[in-house]
Amino acid sequence: MLRLFALLFFGYCTYRIGREFIESVPDSFDLVEPLPLLPSPERQRHDAHLARRDRRLKKRAAGA
Repeated sequence: MLRLFALLFFGYCTYRIGREFIESVPDSFDLVEPLPLLPSPERQRHDAHLARRDRRLKKRAAGA
């Protein structure tokens, strides 16, 4: 019973601290500049494949 009461008390204290922290953040809070989106690994592999294909086509066109 004491363990249950301690768990409920700790949970309530954590909840109140979290609510106070959220309220302390100003409403106008925003990142200075948005973070750049990084391409996914699949997209990077696809782009690398296209670059290799373009190089092969240029070599064929220059050689012919």
